Amino acid sequence: CRVCHRPCEDACIRGGIDGAVAVNDLKRFVMDWAAKQPETPYRPEVEPDHGRSVAIVGAGPAGLAAAHELRLRGYRVTLYDRQERAGGLLRSGIPRFRLPVAALDRDIQRVLDLGVRFEGGTDLGTTLTLEGLLADGRHDAVFLAIGAHRPLALELPREGEGTPIVLDALRFLGGRTGLVEGREVVVVGGGNAGIDAARSAALAGAERVTVIEREGALTALEHEIGCAAQEGVHLRPGWEPIALTGGGEPGVRCRMSGSTGPGGERVVPAGLVVVAVGQGIDVGALAAEGLGLEITEEGRVAVDAATGRGSHPRIFAGGDLIPGRRSVIHAIASGQRAAWGIDRSLRGEAAADHRPPPPEPGAWPVPSLTGLEVERKESIPRHSPPELPAEERSLEREVVGVLPEARARAEARRCMLCGGCATCRACLDTFGCPAFIVQAGEIRIDAAQCTGCGVCADFCPNGAISRVPEPAS
Repeated sequence: CRVCHRPCEDACIRGGIDGAVAVNDLKRFVMDWAAKQPETPYRPEVEPDHGRSVAIVGAGPAGLAAAHELRLRGYRVTLYDRQERAGGLLRSGIPRFRLPVAALDRDIQRVLDLGVRFEGGTDLGTTLTLEGLLADGRHDAVFLAIGAHRPLALELPREGEGTPIVLDALRFLGGRTGLVEGREVVVVGGGNAGIDAARSAALAGAERVTVIEREGALTALEHEIGCAAQEGVHLRPGWEPIALTGGGEPGVRCRMSGSTGPGGERVVPAGLVVVAVGQGIDVGALAAEGLGLEITEEGRVAVDAATGRGSHPRIFAGGDLIPGRRSVIHAIASGQRAAWGIDRSLRGEAAADHRPPPPEPGAWPVPSLTGLEVERKESIPRHSPPELPAEERSLEREVVGVLPEARARAEARRCMLCGGCATCRACLDTFGCPAFIVQAGEIRIDAAQCTGCGVCADFCPNGAISRVPEPAS
């Protein structure tokens, strides 16, 4: 809940009225509250051990989510990672002012406490092979979640001597922020890694930090972009880097968006350039195993989108390793879907489907109020958590705080219970189908009048109506 991109809030019907309910901040409140209790207030139910075993390669968000879900389903789970501590990019690629180590370790420990076994210092292709993991009944299936740890290079010509030092964002965020002190820093790339790197540089004492992005807009989380601006980072979308300069003017030569001649160029001074143009995946170890695992043209593992199963019947994959969007939340969801897919493959539909997986990306409709004249009697502004003032921020202090309990409760009361269909009344006031009736203050569908046309399911702005099969006679 500290690094989520908040897709649930994009779907909140209140977003177009007086601000989406702060779902993520409420989750953060609950998690921080639970951590302070003398005993864990909630323990998930773990199914009895049925003897089946799954190996998970990669202990980042996808691997941890799959391990958690599989353990709840009664599997023996071993989590392998080349690092000595679990977390993946959550540990090495997200700054501590966004995700403190204590919070990350607490979440990981909750997974391990379920009985998940962790083996660090194990690397696929050297100390581990897929064939070895599957041989002699060692594991019934393997879930691959090795992530994208290979930085994509930015090949820029160097003009003269004394050009800036160049580092990729992962190396910089992983422990090289001390290089910025007294230097001007240019970050190439306006995604989440780029903004994280820029904020880290600013908080570590850089003389000046500039983010350049060839596209016309930055793609990082809006809140993080705002924090970067507060911390003094200069944001330059539409500036394309074309060369590294040296001599008396070390820096990055840029071309302005839409310009064609030298008049549209300028040099951004820099002693250090951090490249954040994306990460690739090292699939060499997978291809070398000779198991026939299909790799896409983009260098990712081809899987069934619903189950995460690859071309080998006992190998599944998720996270950055598979096609699709890249975010912590998408990685977690892919791990949960793959756990369900593994369970279906090994125990069958009846055993697996009592815990349904998250929907596939794009399968859940985002409601819209477009064309509907919906008004509320009251307007209650969204409650926001406290944040450290820009002048008090540092690399190790978490910037965003937690909602105080009174404000958290007030924010929770803003929820209109749309998921349970209780308040928007669009089906009654705008759609006008006679099958919709009100009984005891709740909206119902009268089966005797419903023709089963399904138009209401398409019309409902909350996604609260769905088609169901007609019961067998």
